[in-house]
This record gives sequence, structure tokens and C-alpha cells, in this order.
Amino acid sequence: KSRTSSSSSLSSSSSSKSPPPKAVSPPAAAAKDEPEGPQILPPGESIIDVPVEAYQGTVYPAVSFNPEEDAATLRKAMKGLGCDDKAVVAVLAFRSTAQRQEISKCFQEKYGKKLRKELDSELGGDVKNAVKGLMMERLEYDAYLLYIAMKGLGTNEAIVSEILASRSNDALQKIRQRFSEDYKKDLLQELKSETSGDFQKLVLRLAAAEREEGNTVDIGIAQADAQTLYNAGEGRQGTDEATFIDILSRRSYPHLRAVFDAYKQMYGKDFLKVVGSETSGDLKMSLAAVVRCAQDTQAYFAKLLHKSMKGLGTNDDLLIRVVVSRCETDTVQIKQRFQELYGKSLASFVEGDTSGNYKRLLLALLAEK
Repeated sequence: KSRTSSSSSLSSSSSSKSPPPKAVSPPAAAAKDEPEGPQILPPGESIIDVPVEAYQGTVYPAVSFNPEEDAATLRKAMKGLGCDDKAVVAVLAFRSTAQRQEISKCFQEKYGKKLRKELDSELGGDVKNAVKGLMMERLEYDAYLLYIAMKGLGTNEAIVSEILASRSNDALQKIRQRFSEDYKKDLLQELKSETSGDFQKLVLRLAAAEREEGNTVDIGIAQADAQTLYNAGEGRQGTDEATFIDILSRRSYPHLRAVFDAYKQMYGKDFLKVVGSETSGDLKMSLAAVVRCAQDTQAYFAKLLHKSMKGLGTNDDLLIRVVVSRCETDTVQIKQRFQELYGKSLASFVEGDTSGNYKRLLLALLAEK
């Protein structure tokens, strides 16, 4: 101890040692220096019903439908040298999927040949690829897209993510069944063998089709999920990818929209940007697809269509895949989102990036004659 020179310390009345000073508690105000955590509502205190938007495709059943006449028209278009692509487009682009199946059946009965095989041999280029998709049933087409995404060396993770993120539980269960019937393989086993790491964990969870359903959202639970995601990402060193995968693959899309809103309010950041900064590689790409589909599936597809045509060249595989797979589902809303996002019509982009009967086919499928 150091001594003090103060005379008071030498007082004769203090012959014994002074008692040690008492510990002083920090002032209560100091607690305010600690940042307060976000206020989270108790579960069950605030429950809302999210309104459901009605969607509409741009291809619908032809009113005056005669499968025998259509079969005869297609037979004539493919008979002899060459193929009248324009005549093929004039029939198939204005029929629903179910009606095309009827035409195929009638063609087989009347001419003893499989219409799909005939079209595949007579058509070429992008028209051939688009018609191939149109002649399939919708679930069959999705199963086919997943099959070719994993066929051969490498895997097209973008196609896998696009389909698994945008289809409903019911559709995914039926796609798995159709995949098994058409290719004699189990979809989950194929995904497991063709993917790896955290991306594998995510796509297997998505393909299992166990996402919660319904349009009722508990705001308190959504806020708790937002806090859990923050603690798994921005709130710590490194990222707990398993938590991101669990919440984003398990919660319903209406619930996830509430989670993203809560995250923005609680932590001031758009969750899509959080995915971009906290994850990487194929996992980042696939999680982003889930987030975008949860936020607005039709805007997601509008952005994919824009991506397929922006800049030099055209990604025709992507363009065909989106138009063919969505034309009987929600292309009315996709066209609206496209206009809102880019200030130009989807039709104007298609007209500028395609030509000939290929352009005629796409515009017909989009109800842009």
C-alpha cells in the first residue's frame, strides 16, 4: 500500500486499522448502456389471416375443340418434306394441356403413330424444345426438368432450386411419384447422390414436401423466428446454416413473409441481403430462391424471365421453361409483375429477343397475339 501525506491520516484517535470501504453498486442508469433486445409478442397474442391472391394463366381450354380435326391438321403439317411449324403452333399454343393429351390419343388411334415422337422428329430448335414441354402433363414436365437437371455429369442446381422452391407440397409429392414412374428412380435418392453439403440438406428438406401450410400467421412466433435467424447469422461469428435451412424449409410462405417483415423491423435489414451476406455458393442461391418465392412467387418468375432476355443473347432454356411451366397457372400475374418491375411489357422483351415461329409460339402462350 502507498501512504498518504495528509495530516488527517495521522490522527491520534485512529490507533486501529480503518474498515475496508464498502463495494459501491453501479448506478441503475448504467443498465441503459446495454442495448435492449427487440420486443417479441407472446405466441397467440396477435394472429392474422393472410388473404389469398387468385392467379390466372394465359392458356385455357379452347371452346370449340375437336381433337380429330386437330390431329388431322398436325398430320398434314408434318406430312411430306419439311414441317409447317406455323400450323403446329396454331394448334398447340391454343389448347390446354388436357386437350393436347386428347389430341395425342386421337393421333395415335387414327394414324398409328405417337404424336410426341412425330413432333420431336419434325420440329427443330427452340420450337421443338418448347413443344416438347407443351406436350407433357404439368407434373410430368416438372419431373422431366428435375431428371435432366441431374442427368450426366454435374447438376443444374438452379433448375433444382427453382422447382423445389416454387411448387406446393401437394405438387412436390406428385412430382416425386411421377419421377419414380417415369425414370424408375427415387427422387430423394437422386438428389442425395447428385448434391452435397448444406445445399443437399436444403433440397432434401424441400423435396420431402413437409412445409407447414395454411394462411394463418402468429406474429409472435414470426418475431421469435426472426430473432432466431438473427442469432444464427448476423448476431454471431460465422453462420449456423442448419437454423437457416430449418426455418426456411419448414415454415409456410405466409409465415415466412411475416418473419421477413419482423426481421426488417427488428434489425433494419432486408432478409434477402442477409442470405447474401451470411451464406454462399449453391446454398445461397437456393435459399434466395426460397426467400423470393415466399415473398412473391410471380415476381420471382418475372425476374427469371427478365434474366433470360437481358443483355446480349437469350437463355432460351430458361425462357421456355418458365413460360411453358407457368402458362396455365399464373402468367397473368407474372406479366403484371414484369411490367411493374421493369417498366416494359413482357411481350416487348419476347418480341425483341426471339423471332419466327418461336416468337409466335411464346407470344401465343402469353396471350399476346
